[in-house]
Amino acid sequence: MSSSYDPPHPSASTPVPHAHIRGAPGVRLSLEQLELLAQAFGNTEVIFVKQEFRSGYSGALVLLVSLGADRAPVVVKLAHPLDLEREYQAYQQFVRQISPQNISHLQGPPLLSADKQLGLI
Repeated sequence: MSSSYDPPHPSASTPVPHAHIRGAPGVRLSLEQLELLAQAFGNTEVIFVKQEFRSGYSGALVLLVSLGADRAPVVVKLAHPLDLEREYQAYQQFVRQISPQNISHLQGPPLLSADKQLGLI
């Protein structure tokens, strides 16, 4: 994982990249991870990362994200695109048609970072 993102001190002339993304104490995200979150929730005024989990088997980063008081929290997974593509295909084949109320639902195929080395689902 690349270095953690530490936003610069804002000035009148320099906009802070991803200033609308905030995290609970201890949550550290790379610039690539922040870019994918911004892409996934582009029209959201404030994105708050409430909690961070590490997936034991795959090493994926799983985040609990709040998009506002009036919306349910969202679970976001960041991992290598090949891992996410396998997960997305399995969801399409085995889970999507079941659609009970008490399971997670994917909101589209994985988003990819500019260098195609990180994905978000």
